[in-house]
Amino acid sequence: MGFFFQTNDGVGDGVNNTTKKISEGLTDIGAKLGQAFKDAIDPIKIMDVIIDVDNKTSEVIKKFGQGRAQIDNLKISMSDAVVEVTKLGGGFDNILEIQKSVSESVGRNLVLTTESYKDLFAIQQVLPGQSDALITGLKDVGISLYQSTSQVQKIMDRAREIGVSAEKVGSQVAQNLDLMNKYTFQGGVDGLAKMAAQAVNMRINIRDVQGAIEKAFNPESAIDMAASLQRLGVAQSDLLDPLRLMDLAQNDPAELQNQIVEMSKQFTTLNEKGQFEIMPGAKRQMMEVESALGMTQGSLAKMALSSAELGDKMSKIRFSGNFTEEEKTMIANMSEMSAGGEYKMTLDGKSLNMEEAMQSISSMGEDERKSFFESQKPKDITELAKDQLSVSTAMAASLKTIESKTQYAFAGAKATSKVLKGAKEGSQKLADAFDDKNAGTTTTQIREQIDITTKGLFDSFAGGKINFDALTKTMKGFGEYVDGAFTKTFKNLDTIITDTFDFSTIKTDGVTDKPKIDVQPQSTHVTGIPGQDVIKMPGQNVKLLPQDSIFAMTKGPEFLEKINMLNQPMNSQSNGTVNENKNTHDITLSIKIDGGNLSETKVMEILNKTETLQALNKKLKETVTNNGLSV
Repeated sequence: MGFFFQTNDGVGDGVNNTTKKISEGLTDIGAKLGQAFKDAIDPIKIMDVIIDVDNKTSEVIKKFGQGRAQIDNLKISMSDAVVEVTKLGGGFDNILEIQKSVSESVGRNLVLTTESYKDLFAIQQVLPGQSDALITGLKDVGISLYQSTSQVQKIMDRAREIGVSAEKVGSQVAQNLDLMNKYTFQGGVDGLAKMAAQAVNMRINIRDVQGAIEKAFNPESAIDMAASLQRLGVAQSDLLDPLRLMDLAQNDPAELQNQIVEMSKQFTTLNEKGQFEIMPGAKRQMMEVESALGMTQGSLAKMALSSAELGDKMSKIRFSGNFTEEEKTMIANMSEMSAGGEYKMTLDGKSLNMEEAMQSISSMGEDERKSFFESQKPKDITELAKDQLSVSTAMAASLKTIESKTQYAFAGAKATSKVLKGAKEGSQKLADAFDDKNAGTTTTQIREQIDITTKGLFDSFAGGKINFDALTKTMKGFGEYVDGAFTKTFKNLDTIITDTFDFSTIKTDGVTDKPKIDVQPQSTHVTGIPGQDVIKMPGQNVKLLPQDSIFAMTKGPEFLEKINMLNQPMNSQSNGTVNENKNTHDITLSIKIDGGNLSETKVMEILNKTETLQALNKKLKETVTNNGLSV
């Protein structure tokens, strides 16, 4: 359906075109959805996926240095993860790379759980380029791969709660995880993430203050550091106490960095242009302090300017009401100084000065304000990875999950692995059939026969004359070799093919269907009819074929006696004389039993049931009387 608005300026045409595009887009989605369902059950596409999964998991098994015994476990784990990873914009190839990367980084033949593939892929999406280093680094400090997601979540939380780049924080954590084996961070990875988030906010790297941590860690150098800082006019008390320096270095490096940040503010000033700068008279002093701390040259200046800017923002923003320190820092980091020298932030698409912005935030209702801060807070990594997908990518991923579900279910099924294994073994047997020493078809034997035949041919034409006897003998010998060798080979092939593709021997576990008994009268003439299992009744002349089996009954007489008792109405008694109705037809009764293997006891139990006997009696009557047409 389309709408057309007639106007003089052509606006109606534009509206109509837009509507047409929307309609075509919806139609396109429907077509793609239909194609996805079609591909989900397309046997050719399913087979392509099965082969692709087998080929790629075989690559991993090569790295493991193991045989195919492990491949089924790997296929199941990887195939089951495809749908969830596809929802995040990935696919089987991403799962394969994760498995390879993990195997290489931990150095073990570890098959990941289905859930972990999704989690690790989500980490790759929210921290591109950092996931491998993070996972390896976390493992190096004693954190399991399966715990890495929760640890990365802490990194994301620390970054987003103060409004700094999660990617940069993640990068710093990945680069400095080895520090956790040297120093004690409050809260473990969370403490290191807190330190990294502050470092990013100060535009430095944790490595820039590592020298200060190492110097303060040692008692002798900690005393020298405190004395040097006191001489240089540093007023930060925690940095002037050697024992406090040692305690912070050993047990809380993040707080030691925070003390240095606070100290650095004393070297900055705000000039007439509204810009922060290092005071001219303090530059040399700051460089000496930097040297005393063992920090990277130039890092203290960046720290000083960043901390001064943040401090200025915090002092000028009027936080009325209850705001946590994290919320204050987040709001401050969302603002930036404008060309006019005042701080501004963008809210609901509008550029507001901080007084207007704070009024807008303060005037929010409780639910609206909660929603505002919740939107800035960290999310679950998996949900965050989904949120970061574009609309078109998310829609394509959703359609892809429809076809992937069935295709990879087949690829990971044990039955599929059994078929592939059988095909592999069968092909190997076929190859072996053409390399049989007993048949004379090995490479050596064929080569020797070629040499013999060639020599015979040369001898037959020696001296410029044809020796027909020798030529005949040579060709006859070659023909006998070919006939004998390859006849045996093709006989072997016939046996191999029959054994390899004989599915009648496959057993199905867990079959609970009850046996079904079907009693039907068969033809009275057995000549030319394939042999079948029969019950031979007294007085009947049943001709058995060689391939017929014999149905033996331990309690046969008792069974037949019950049959005769049920058959009494067929006999007429008059004046004490029994008139027997004789039937000279040959009768074959076939008892067809569908179900599992039945013991003799179970067969007798079934046959002794009244229902079974009545069914047999009825069929006997119908057969004897030719279905009521004869007496």
